[in-house]
Amino acid sequence: MSLNPSASVLDDLYSIYDRFSSGLTTACVPGCAHCCTINVALTTLEGFKIVRGLNEAGRFDLIAKARRNQSRNRFIPSATTNQIAMLCINGEDVPESENNPDWGNCPFLESNLCAIYPDRPFACRSMSSRKNCSEKGYAEMDDFTVTVNDIFYQCVEHADQKGGYGNLSDVVVMLTDSGTVDDYSRGEYHQKNIIPNHSAGVWMIPPEHRTRIQPLLESLRPLMMRINQI
Repeated sequence: MSLNPSASVLDDLYSIYDRFSSGLTTACVPGCAHCCTINVALTTLEGFKIVRGLNEAGRFDLIAKARRNQSRNRFIPSATTNQIAMLCINGEDVPESENNPDWGNCPFLESNLCAIYPDRPFACRSMSSRKNCSEKGYAEMDDFTVTVNDIFYQCVEHADQKGGYGNLSDVVVMLTDSGTVDDYSRGEYHQKNIIPNHSAGVWMIPPEHRTRIQPLLESLRPLMMRINQI
């Protein structure tokens, strides 16, 4: 697996999603950080992009904060998005993982602003709300946007199908340990709390959205072909 071509595909996925999300009406503004918790999860490819940016900026203090978070309660996923899709299609139970927003803030949150904003993972890019989250205590998102988000989650994972998925702190720490990036590049990483990614076998699209989402799927098709050639 070559990380640079995969990272280029990830950038293109982000660009397509950013064009979609630019048309959404949201209450989200700089300084609104209700969703910026310790529970963010991401793929190792997204983590590679973040760690590369932190190293270039010399923000080793943020890497140290992520390392300290490994002793705290945090969301540790037990299944990936593509894995959940296949479980649902097969009528199998989806494993649950404990997730509590009161466990604390993201290690990269500074003065209620994201310190890695250009490289933030898809979980953060896709989180938006039509109303201020403080009013109800949770984000309010329309059903079609949820479907679009699921598709992009699947694509991001597919782009990193030889990698893994885990909590932001765990993935960042894994990719800063000596030799781990080389192991990851070969698809040979072994790390506690990081579960293997899966290829996209079936899209999670409810019947009522299948026609509306077709143009978006067409825009993603060339990227999926590029991923399969990497």
